[in-house]
Amino acid sequence: MKNILKVYGDIILKYSQILVNVLDKENLNIFYHNINSLKTGIYKLKIKDLLRDKVVAGIYRPDNSIKIMEKYKFSLPHELTHLSSTIVKDDGVILSGFHQVVGKHAWGHGINEGYTQYFTEKYFRDSFPDIPKSYELEMEIAQKLICAVGEKEVKNLYFHADLKGLINLLAKYSSLDEAKEFIGAVDFVRRYIYNFAKSKWLLKMLEIKLQKINYILLKCFLNKQKEDRSLGVRRSILKEKREEFDNYLGDELIMETIFGKNTLDMSVDEDSLKRELRAKANI
Repeated sequence: MKNILKVYGDIILKYSQILVNVLDKENLNIFYHNINSLKTGIYKLKIKDLLRDKVVAGIYRPDNSIKIMEKYKFSLPHELTHLSSTIVKDDGVILSGFHQVVGKHAWGHGINEGYTQYFTEKYFRDSFPDIPKSYELEMEIAQKLICAVGEKEVKNLYFHADLKGLINLLAKYSSLDEAKEFIGAVDFVRRYIYNFAKSKWLLKMLEIKLQKINYILLKCFLNKQKEDRSLGVRRSILKEKREEFDNYLGDELIMETIFGKNTLDMSVDEDSLKRELRAKANI
């Protein structure tokens, strides 16, 4: 069997060089630990993939192995980003970015894939323009999250595999229950977004979950703006951030493609919700 270190070694080397340049030193510890024991191979298409109509471009396993389909070699940077953020503890608990697996229970898969793809595209697409598009809706949610609570904060937590820290960060600007609900809602969307088929119930649940995600992130964003203003951040900067966040709320591309309508938009409730939250936040 071919070894991707021989076939794709140039991609791995380039990825490593870029990562070292874009991350602070304290965020590179997991990468340095895992890259030295990376196991590699070629992913072979399985019958179950064809039956599920599922394209698996690449896969990272917590045993620190990556397999890539040769046709999709530029999915490797995404899998290397998983490698750079995964810890396997002695008791078997897996902490992979924002994805936490304890036995048969798992949390944070949705937001983890969204942020992984966001980070990969932001920092590696210039060098690898053929990185496959994937997790587009999850990535859009990750972008809203970053805009709401801060890019540096989210990045630091991701590269320390700290889901609990992310929940606490969200809870700071909403509530602990809402922070946990956000993680669960994104997991629900991740699991069912392309598998709702003709189920009207599932379609309705997806719309409800997406609206809840928007509500929690909007609440976090407005409370973060209130905090920033109290810290002396200029109103012009706050306005720019608000316009940026509004643009994310108005992004219709993904959901129009899937559902034929924009369910990510808060629709008629958006303006009244903003007025209510902004009044409470006094901004």
